[in-house]
Amino acid sequence: GEREARERALSTLWNLSAEVALGPAIWGDKHGARRALLNAACLQGREEQKTRLRSLAALHNLSAAAANKGPMWRDATGARAIFVSAALLTEPDDRRARLYGLAALQNMATDVAAELWEDEAGARAAVIQAALLQDPADCKARSSALYALQIVSRLTGSRGSMWKDELGTRRALTQAAAASQALNREVREAALVVLWNLAGEAWIAEEIWDNSAVCSAVLSAASAADESNRRVRLCALRVMQEISAAVPTRPRMWAEAAARCAIVAAAKMEGSTDRALRDSAIRILWALAAEPMNRNAMWQDTLGARTALLAAARLGDVSERKVRICALGALQNMSAEPDLKESLWGDFAAREVLIETAKQQDPADRMARTCALGALQNLSNAGSSDDAPTMWNDGSGAHVALLLAASLNGTADRKARNCALGALRNLAARPQNKKDMWRDEGGARTIMLQAALLRDPADREARESAMAMLWNLAADPDNARLMQQDVTGVGSVLAAASQLDDEADRKVRAYALAALRSFPAIDVA
Repeated sequence: GEREARERALSTLWNLSAEVALGPAIWGDKHGARRALLNAACLQGREEQKTRLRSLAALHNLSAAAANKGPMWRDATGARAIFVSAALLTEPDDRRARLYGLAALQNMATDVAAELWEDEAGARAAVIQAALLQDPADCKARSSALYALQIVSRLTGSRGSMWKDELGTRRALTQAAAASQALNREVREAALVVLWNLAGEAWIAEEIWDNSAVCSAVLSAASAADESNRRVRLCALRVMQEISAAVPTRPRMWAEAAARCAIVAAAKMEGSTDRALRDSAIRILWALAAEPMNRNAMWQDTLGARTALLAAARLGDVSERKVRICALGALQNMSAEPDLKESLWGDFAAREVLIETAKQQDPADRMARTCALGALQNLSNAGSSDDAPTMWNDGSGAHVALLLAASLNGTADRKARNCALGALRNLAARPQNKKDMWRDEGGARTIMLQAALLRDPADREARESAMAMLWNLAADPDNARLMQQDVTGVGSVLAAASQLDDEADRKVRAYALAALRSFPAIDVA
């Protein structure tokens, strides 16, 4: 009869709607196909359930077409109302209808995320209600709701209200992130991605760490070592990566044993399929090493953090450059800690990787080289004895790397050159280096004079380091006598610098005057 004919027609529309290319045309047939689907989706009674489901399924398909998402959402009393009403259904017999409604809201969210979230009593309420579902039979609906929240959480303007919704969104995310059963793996992953997005706001990242239930769920997921939970584990590490970017959380993160174990375990992974996990963990260690309170304990974790960072710093594959930079950045951070300088320089593996990286010439390795040179600059004043070997003469090859970098030209290499000159400046201050450095005519001396002659304001740091080196080396009487005799070389450089009157050059001028005062036969008033 009439019902069977209608069902056949709706089945045809359902099949056609599965072709994405036909979606805009079907929805655009306002008085034909669209009206038929909307009317059928509003039918009541159990006897109309099959008809209603087919029309909902077809409308859900149409919502996947990019051109339909906005228009279907804006059809507030039609398509949107139908989807929201279906998503709010709670009877077990209505599970499929609810799933179609939620999946359609998820589809439209990619275009109307802000509007969906602002629709508090309608779409938002439906999505949050579904995200709180606990019955294993509702996993798909729950996942769809969490995916919709995922899309909303990409909007920075929505994150605050999402997190503050303690009894709704936050509760749903906490429960889903803690759902460790295999059946709930997709649910768990989806919730962790939402938390990852929310943690992009520093204040939310801090509150996530301070919230015992949420933090526990994240740490549990980050520790999930079995292969089937690889994506879950990665998502949890990404949440922790965002949290580690919030400065106040850093000391507490390293002090938390569960967090420390999860991070180090992932950072030490070596398999080709483990790269994403390892890279995320190394990035966390880099951030944590920026906190002075963590550095000593991290370096002393010889079989954990130290081993992981040194291994990552040695990676040579082009695809691993970024994680290598992060590892070197962590070592650079640690090298700034006064109590660690001698220990770090005394570690053969650390010294070797820093020196070899500092020698890199490939432009693609600039950032890695700069991190290594920054660490060498920090370590160049390691040790307090005036007769102990330093980087300049300990046979490590460090001074070769420093001279190579200090002679670099070009704006892209300014940072590397400044670090190298800064390290040479520190070495020039050590009594045991002064004579050898000045006598290195084709190396240190030439580089110093070249840098001292730089005039670009952007090179002021390099020129300042060069002048400070000349001042330090002039403190040795034999050097001062030789400098005095080199009238057209160092003498003219110092004389010119001593006449600078720009306030920004006052340090350069002061170093030049101090060096000239070291010349016994020149009286500088």
